Amino acid sequence: MNKSRAIAQQFRYVTSASSTDRLRRVAQESRFKNRNCIYPSITNNTDVEEPVLSVLQPIATLVFCEQKLFLCIAEVNGLFHDSLPVDDIPITIISEKIVQVSYQALRLVPASTTDDPKGVNDWKSSKLFSLSAKVPGALVQPINPSVASHIPCSSFFLFETSTLMAITSNLRDRVIRGHRKAIPHVDASECFPYQEQHGKFIPLEMTNELINLPGRACFVVEELDANEPNMEHVALACPKCQPTIHFDPLHRQRAVEHIGAHILHDDSVDSSSEPCGLCLRPAPLCKIVLKTARGRTGNIAIDMNSSSCPNLIKLSIANAAACSETSPCTNHPMKCPYCSISNPAVWSYTFRHHLLRFHPSIRLSDHKSVWTPSKLEKDGMKRVWQHRHKQPKSHLRAQRPSLVISETHRAHLVPG
Repeated sequence: MNKSRAIAQQFRYVTSASSTDRLRRVAQESRFKNRNCIYPSITNNTDVEEPVLSVLQPIATLVFCEQKLFLCIAEVNGLFHDSLPVDDIPITIISEKIVQVSYQALRLVPASTTDDPKGVNDWKSSKLFSLSAKVPGALVQPINPSVASHIPCSSFFLFETSTLMAITSNLRDRVIRGHRKAIPHVDASECFPYQEQHGKFIPLEMTNELINLPGRACFVVEELDANEPNMEHVALACPKCQPTIHFDPLHRQRAVEHIGAHILHDDSVDSSSEPCGLCLRPAPLCKIVLKTARGRTGNIAIDMNSSSCPNLIKLSIANAAACSETSPCTNHPMKCPYCSISNPAVWSYTFRHHLLRFHPSIRLSDHKSVWTPSKLEKDGMKRVWQHRHKQPKSHLRAQRPSLVISETHRAHLVPG
C-alpha cells in the first residue's frame, strides 16, 4: 500500500467535525455516529477468527471486453451491506443479495526473475488503472496472493498462471448463470485484457481511438452454450419476432425502440395490459423502479438492484424520452403522479391505459402529451416496425482488430 493511502486510512475520521456535545467532544468523538461497522461481534471480537473481506484487499472478478469474459484482478475500495458502507464483511455472507463491492482494477504484467527470485510466479500486479465498478458481492472472489517486498519502495502482488486459471474457472462456475447482466463492460486498452506479451497501441488515421496490435489476451472465460435451454445469460431478445431478434447490449435504445414498435403496431400485443417496454410482459410481472442518480445533475435512473425484468438494461431516461430522426422512440419508464411513491414505474406508451385502469377519475386530456407522438416520432416508429427484422451492427467495432486469445490461458469447459 502506498504511504499516502495508509496514512489516509489511519486518520480518515480525524478530520471529521467534532461533536457539539461537550462530553463527546472531550472524548474526541465525531459529531456524526460512526456507522462503518455493522458486525461488531465479528470485527471487534478478537476471539472470533472468521475471515472477512476488507477495504484495500485484492479480489478477483469477471469483466466483459470485446464481447468476451475475462478475469480481472482488483482492489476493494468500498463495501456495502444493505446500501450502507462498511469497513469489512464476513466472507461467508459475501454472496448475499444485500452485499455490494466497489473496486478499482489492477493491471497485471508478466513477472521476471528480478520480481520473483524463486521463479515460481510469472505474473505481477503493476498499478491501478481506470476500470472501476460496483457489483454484487457474488461477482467477486477474495484472494490472498503473495506480496513481493524485496524491492525497496515498491511492493506488489505475485501470481502464478495455474492459480489464476483456477480462479477464473471457479468464478465462471459460480456467477455466469445468475449474475451475467451485472458484469461490467470495458473497452480493450493497453491495460486490459491482461496480455502475455505487450502489443502496441496506435491511433487510427480517421479517429483518435487506440487499437490493439497482436498481443495475446489471457484468462478468457469459455462460456456455456448460449443455445442451451433455461440459461439466464442468453442475450437480450425480442419475445415476439420469429426468427428471434437479438439486441446488441451496446445499442440499448434500439431494444426499447424495437419493443416500442410492437406496442404501437403489433395487433397481438394488448396495450391495455400495460406491457413492459423491455420485454412485453404484462404488468405487474415486470417491476421497474426509479431512483435519483448520484452527482450534481441528480437525473432519474433505473434502480438495477430493485428492478426485475428478463431484458433489464441500464438506460439514460433523459435520452430515451427525447425524439430524434435517428432515435424516434420516446417510450420510457416514468413515475405516475397519482400512485404511491413506492409503486413501480409505468411506461409512457401505456400511461393512458394505466390511468384508465387505476385512476378513472383523472381527465386523460391533462396528460395527453405523454402518449401522443409527434409526426417525427410517428413516422420514425412506423419505419422501425417495417424494418424490425433488421438490427444495426456496430461499425466502430469492425474497425478494431479482434483480440488474439492465448489458448494457454483460456478457461476451457470440461464436457459433462
